[in-house]
Amino acid sequence: MNYCLKRIFISLLIVGLISLASLAKAEGNSPTKEQMLAIVKEAVAHVKKVEKEQALKDFSDKKGNFVRFNGELYLYAYDFKCVNLAHGAKPELIGKDLTSYKDSSGMFVIQQLRDTAKFNSLKCCKALIPECLQCAKDLGENKEIVARNGFLNFHWDNPATGKDSMKLGYVEKVDDTFWVGSGIYLSDKTDK
Repeated sequence: MNYCLKRIFISLLIVGLISLASLAKAEGNSPTKEQMLAIVKEAVAHVKKVEKEQALKDFSDKKGNFVRFNGELYLYAYDFKCVNLAHGAKPELIGKDLTSYKDSSGMFVIQQLRDTAKFNSLKCCKALIPECLQCAKDLGENKEIVARNGFLNFHWDNPATGKDSMKLGYVEKVDDTFWVGSGIYLSDKTDK
């Protein structure tokens, strides 16, 4: 009987350690602002390399190179009329006009992202979301990028959790016909 209890205890201990290791790995495996910036920069370069139509297909491929961190970091692309052209997490949005889409706080998210990309500076973002200033400060060495491109905080469904979460988005105008963006989900501490 003592031998059986030891085996059960050891089994439970192993399961517990594996669970803790998985949890620690998941928490440490979230995308960073720098990775968000990098994927958008890669996307803009990719459009120039393979042409717009192929790039948009690549951005929407859930198993492709532009969906990372178990689907938590992905690209989206829109034209300047707010029609979705590509979406790495929700390909069902492709072709839909999201001009009137509001997040849970009432913000017209796609319009604001479009305007941020269109005006191509933090001027628009500063007027809308003061927290973006802190994001710009946090980027440090990438200030030249921040001065030309935009950030925006908004709410969006997190594909990793299935919950409405606060997200920091970063967008860039590719050309006069469309823009691309990505975002990182902010921690629960900022998700109030």
